[in-house]
Amino acid sequence: MNFGTTSMNLTLPPGMFLLKTMFQESSSARFFAFSTFLLIYIIAFVGNITLILLIVREKQLHKTVYIFIANLAATDLMGTSAALPRVMYNIIIDNAISFPACFTQILFVHSYIAMESFILSAMAVDRYIAVCYPLRYNVLITNKRVNIVNVAVIVISYFLSLVQVLLLLRLHFTCKPNILPNAVCIHFAVANLACEDVTINNIYGSVFVVMMFGTLTVIALFTYSSILRECLRVGRHSEKSKKALHTCLTHFMVLCLFLVSVLFIAISLRTANIKHISPFVRVALDSVSYVLPPFSNPIIYGLRMSKIRHSITRLLGKFHFCVMWKRKRNYLVHSIL
Repeated sequence: MNFGTTSMNLTLPPGMFLLKTMFQESSSARFFAFSTFLLIYIIAFVGNITLILLIVREKQLHKTVYIFIANLAATDLMGTSAALPRVMYNIIIDNAISFPACFTQILFVHSYIAMESFILSAMAVDRYIAVCYPLRYNVLITNKRVNIVNVAVIVISYFLSLVQVLLLLRLHFTCKPNILPNAVCIHFAVANLACEDVTINNIYGSVFVVMMFGTLTVIALFTYSSILRECLRVGRHSEKSKKALHTCLTHFMVLCLFLVSVLFIAISLRTANIKHISPFVRVALDSVSYVLPPFSNPIIYGLRMSKIRHSITRLLGKFHFCVMWKRKRNYLVHSIL
């Protein structure tokens, strides 16, 4: 059902929100946007699945840093799957979304943001201990403890996000046009459509944001500055410092990309009521947070982490050998026949 071009003049069915979309654009522009998002989603999906399976399969990758990376890849997979399929559906088919579907998307999208923030914080602490306290690292950081941290991250993230959904469920959305300014359901945007006072929602949402990104920023600044200071103390040309800086720079790149993607959420919310921004730019701004980290993280880790890179190369080598052996066997069979 297309509510795109005249959405302001239409009455939505009860229990529905209207998401920002590109229905007013030409069919060719919508097809281009859909194809672009589909290609990005496929690359992100395949890249993160490959990274997870590789870490699970290769015994040499059963180490703490790679367990964190696998959990980060699973989180990216969840985040991009919670947002992009719905964005593509909005572009091509229907931009109306039911209350349950919207609240479910809020749960997964906000859980993704929280989990990404917590995991990156944990990875920063992991690298800090590895570089600054190398003799105590194997005692303090074990696979069992990392798994416990990952489970705690998942439970806490879903709990914090579930509270936001519960705060929305107490509200009624019958006195304003249920038109969301974003392509994805976000807590702040949905709360602003409620009839009741949403001060509690805004306070909790603000605390959620400060908790996620304030904590991540403080931990990142402390740990990576300490790592840099330790490497300079040891000597930046030493093999230990080069290896530490290379690994930490990889994680720092991933962290910066996540913070940049979150900045786009803030920009999208701030510019929600600006009329002259094109629908394509609006949808792109709303989707960056769920595209940039899931798309880029597997590429960054695949190119910069030597053990992951060598595992991928070895796996491709085995695949090539199997293909060549199958072709040779078929050739021999046909020759004999």
